[in-house]
Amino acid sequence: MDPSAHRLRIPLLAIRSALPAVIVVGAVAFLSGAAAWTIAAAHLMPTSVIIVWAMRGLAAAAGLAVPLGSAVLSLPPTLANLALFFAIYWSGARLRRMLEAEDAEDGTEGRDRLRAQIIGAASVFGIFAVLVIIAAIIGGAAADLRGILRVVVLVSVPVLVSLRPAGELINQAVRDYMGSAALEALRMSRGQTLRVFAALAISSNVVLAVLITIRFSEVTAVLDAYSSPAAAAVGLGVIQLAYAPTIWAAGIAWVSGAGVTLARGVELSAYRGAEGIVPPFPIAYVFPPDPSPWAGLLVLIPVAAVAAAVIGRSAWQSAAQLWPAVFSSVQILIGFAVLCLFFSGGIGGGGLSEVGVDVVPMMFLAGLGTCAVVFAGTGMVWLRDRYSEAE
Repeated sequence: MDPSAHRLRIPLLAIRSALPAVIVVGAVAFLSGAAAWTIAAAHLMPTSVIIVWAMRGLAAAAGLAVPLGSAVLSLPPTLANLALFFAIYWSGARLRRMLEAEDAEDGTEGRDRLRAQIIGAASVFGIFAVLVIIAAIIGGAAADLRGILRVVVLVSVPVLVSLRPAGELINQAVRDYMGSAALEALRMSRGQTLRVFAALAISSNVVLAVLITIRFSEVTAVLDAYSSPAAAAVGLGVIQLAYAPTIWAAGIAWVSGAGVTLARGVELSAYRGAEGIVPPFPIAYVFPPDPSPWAGLLVLIPVAAVAAAVIGRSAWQSAAQLWPAVFSSVQILIGFAVLCLFFSGGIGGGGLSEVGVDVVPMMFLAGLGTCAVVFAGTGMVWLRDRYSEAE
């Protein structure tokens, strides 16, 4: 096939690959809006409000702030955000398979691949960006800077990861300007970075488990405020599960000292307390309002987890070198900055208008601390090798 004709076909293939995901996302949003209309049927609202609520739900899932009565809903990350992320990723991966199949059929595999990836990524990004813009207009979403950044990240990252144009461009730049050794270091650092973030997620769960064990009576006492504690436990458990990513981030923010905001004016960490009205969610009472001096020792849990991710296995120690550590640290700081855009927002009015984790403290305390552990692990491997050579 002529290269120019092949490039013109890519947007059509992108529409074909993204259409099933768009249909599923739209159907789920519509059903959610219909369910909300059914619950609010006593208010005698017209059925046309279903579309508005559906678009508000889609806009919120994309990271925008949407009106909620007299309050503004600006969700921290929920399973809805992740569902939209993977719908876009699946569309990009489907398009990549289509492009690879066409190249294999033409016997021109690898021809102009990077340009095709860029055109395909731009096409898939455009499709879902238009969908989010339509949802924002119909749903009346606010066009604030944080919301726009969230949409750009949530739509672009899965496209770039699934179609891989950014990775190819970065690899080419590093190879051309820094050499093949730097490219190999970059490749090793990517696996190390993924292990570090996985270790942080696991260690956050361990920290939260320790806090729940220590403050079990305070956590369960929250349920007694409801008329049916058993039903409240199930309902609140489902809600908290939906906010699992933010809860994981809160665990790391609390133990690192970056702080977690449970309500307006109530910001806690392992090193400082605060007074104020806390929302009636069990997970909010996990964090002590007046932490004891030993609470800071819990920071050893994520430190040990990150160290294990760097030097825990002999196969991983090959990446514990200077340049992989430098590349990993850059990726870790960028990852914290991008992820923390999502880890705060409003889930209601009043005190619930500010909940979650701030970007700057989290990036500089938890992010730089994580990078320090990565370099410490690298230094330990270097000292071990020097000692072995001396013997």
